[in-house]
Amino acid sequence: MNFKRITLGLLLLAPAAIFAQEAKPLAYHLDVRGPLDRAKAESLRRRLNAALRASADLIIFHLDSPQGEIAPAREITEEVRQLRERQVKTYAIVPANVALGSATFVALSCDKIYLGENAGLADFAYLSADERKALAPALLDLVRQREIPDGLFEAALDHTTGVYEAVDGGRTRYYTKRQTQEKNVGGMVHDNPKKVPADWAKAEGWALKGDVASLDPIYESHQVRFSRDDWLDQLAEFFRQPWVNFLLVAFGVLGLFLELKLAGTAVPGVLGVFCFVLFFWSYSFVGQFPVLAAFLFVLGLALIVIEVLVIPGFAFTGIAGLILVLGSLVLVTLEKMPTTTGDWAELGARLAMLTGSLIAAGVASAVVIHFLPHIPLANRLVLEPPADPEITRPRYAHLLGAIGVTLTTCRPGGKAQFGSDFLDVIAEGEFIREGREIRVIEVEGYRIVIKEL
Repeated sequence: MNFKRITLGLLLLAPAAIFAQEAKPLAYHLDVRGPLDRAKAESLRRRLNAALRASADLIIFHLDSPQGEIAPAREITEEVRQLRERQVKTYAIVPANVALGSATFVALSCDKIYLGENAGLADFAYLSADERKALAPALLDLVRQREIPDGLFEAALDHTTGVYEAVDGGRTRYYTKRQTQEKNVGGMVHDNPKKVPADWAKAEGWALKGDVASLDPIYESHQVRFSRDDWLDQLAEFFRQPWVNFLLVAFGVLGLFLELKLAGTAVPGVLGVFCFVLFFWSYSFVGQFPVLAAFLFVLGLALIVIEVLVIPGFAFTGIAGLILVLGSLVLVTLEKMPTTTGDWAELGARLAMLTGSLIAAGVASAVVIHFLPHIPLANRLVLEPPADPEITRPRYAHLLGAIGVTLTTCRPGGKAQFGSDFLDVIAEGEFIREGREIRVIEVEGYRIVIKEL
């Protein structure tokens, strides 16, 4: 009897326990690892929107993000600041030994900032002096809106001024030399700090000491959902690595070239298109011009095909196609138009890498075409003349050196007239138009190779 009562009691308590668990406020823990570039920002934006759709009460940004780009970080900052209007609390955690670059904007936009041991903010040493000067107004404005003393941030951006540590109003403060003169205070001098150290931020009172473990009480009182970059983000990041870019472009060009050379096989063409699809897809997360770049790439390929199959020898079409293809590959990788010396240097490096890919593809194409007939299985893609002695003997050997006229455009195969004979011929190298004077330069069985005079 007692056993039945206990069982019944547990069954009645179970729904209540579940309801109590669901009644807990919802917290989202968003991991941001690696430089905060446009791709990371887009991933973070998607996860942030997911947290809002789930009606999260608290969003925790775990910022393990040195360096990064300024523009996407500022865009995310505006979205984080708007969360206050929805009464959503935001905390930022910077783990130990991590100094934030552009993610500093995100941290400063949160309601609370937790800094681990030897962590830091505003580490913009990876930017040039002009770039630091350009971002100073936006960063200092954000600092002042939070009513944080701005001396540390001014010094971190300047790199030429020291920081004076003083006690002002019973609290430790850090000032630039200009500020000490204005406030008539003095103290210990710290030479040229290049970031805002955690200890100084905690001493001023606007940051808290701690890491993820410090939020255990919050996690216990909330339902917590952890969110990181999904596997698609990680896969796209892998395909954006320079050496992977090099291989994708090289194999893409090689596949398309072999498809034109060995028309009808389909396999090289499909693989080539697949490589370029992966290349463009990986940059669709970050680039500002993916649609335009894809359009120019298709147009460039169309011009190259026209050059090869329709109007051979008209070099302008082929050159224009190559320029469009190369330009589209560069354009899709751009996160913004180059403005600084560093931007132009990065663009030059990317252009050099893509040019190297095209050259490598050209060399590989020549090697493959030369050795393909001798590779087992692969040689089935190449048509060889029959082994019949009657066919392979030099029947047209007397035509070697003969002069004739093309009757059709040779692409590379076609027809030509030699005296009263009308024969099938193959053009060497470039295509030969109809009605051009030609010379026979090689004869092998029924294979007659010609060259335009």
